Amino acid sequence: MVKKNSMRILFISDHGCQIGGGERSMFELVSYLINGGNSVYCILPNRGHFFSRLTEAGAVCFKFPMATIARRYNPFILLWYMVSVFVFSMYVFFLAKKKNIDVIHVNKTTSLFYGVCVSLLTWKPLVWHVRSYNRRFGIVGRLLFLCTDAVICISHNLAAPFLKTFRRKKDKISIVHNGVNVLPLDKISYTSNELAKCIPHQRSFVVGMVGRITACKSIETFLEAFTYIKRETSEIQGVLVGDCVTSNPVQLAADRAYKDKIERMCRHLCLEDYITFVEYQNEPESLMREMDVVVLTSIEEPFGRILIEAMALGVPVIGCNSGGVPEIIIPDESGVLVPPRNPQALAEAIMRLFEHPILRRKFAKMGWERAHRCFSTEVYGKTVEEIYRKVTS
Repeated sequence: MVKKNSMRILFISDHGCQIGGGERSMFELVSYLINGGNSVYCILPNRGHFFSRLTEAGAVCFKFPMATIARRYNPFILLWYMVSVFVFSMYVFFLAKKKNIDVIHVNKTTSLFYGVCVSLLTWKPLVWHVRSYNRRFGIVGRLLFLCTDAVICISHNLAAPFLKTFRRKKDKISIVHNGVNVLPLDKISYTSNELAKCIPHQRSFVVGMVGRITACKSIETFLEAFTYIKRETSEIQGVLVGDCVTSNPVQLAADRAYKDKIERMCRHLCLEDYITFVEYQNEPESLMREMDVVVLTSIEEPFGRILIEAMALGVPVIGCNSGGVPEIIIPDESGVLVPPRNPQALAEAIMRLFEHPILRRKFAKMGWERAHRCFSTEVYGKTVEEIYRKVTS
């Protein structure tokens, strides 16, 4: 049933295959909008798991090639970018007219050029969802900002450069934390035994990291923490769930080199019996819910979605006191904060939770309550929907 004031939203995303944090957040938003009676259309450059999930949720998805635009000075590459944006914009222009689109929503900065061109052609408002750091705003960056009707930043930390650079237009900038589906705490199952299938040396206490393998995650801090932990106990198992997932080919090459580095480091530190690498999972919740603690060691994380996903599952969390993570974790209430790049402090925090099960239960309960109160899909969706109403009025 379509509600009276329903909208037609067109999402542009740079990725249709594996699901990363940005895609998971977009999926939560799309599901909320569809359940609320809105019509959602998605343009993605390729088919894959994300494309299929959106379609199953009720979104109408279209595949159309999109070049990954980055800073380049080669005239032939710049020409290719221009051709790609022009062809894409003309295709989406006719699609937007046919579907009578009300709002265009760009899910990441990597798709912003495409969104701006479509918005200018169709005269429809453009929402730019900022999920990664943007600190340099040259002439092009300022022009792109001026062409948007609303900018959504996923944390106050991420929004700071925007608020500083565009002080006179700060009313255009909104801080909206990502949302996650929060199940009732008493309905969460811990008995699937999916994690046990992945761990050859399973111990009684499992500490996990879940997400994309890239240098800013500082996974070496997690590995080094286990050099301290294994001196104290042999009952703690570390699990790294994820792989190199990005649509940018240059970044993908760097991430793969980083993955090789941490695998060599694991062998060098003789941690093969203590650390298990698990391949990328489209739906990692079945593994996370069986972990005793979820850790995020990022140097500077724009938000830290994996933490709210763990909190929503009733799993205690440890994060680094940097980036957007302090906006999620209230120290010693909904989790533990440790200094970044400090493996000894991380090891001490893990040992503390290992030795105090009552403290783990406290963090699990209060973390779940905070996820339900502040980071639920409903809170997330309602806030974004209000922004749509504002730009279309």
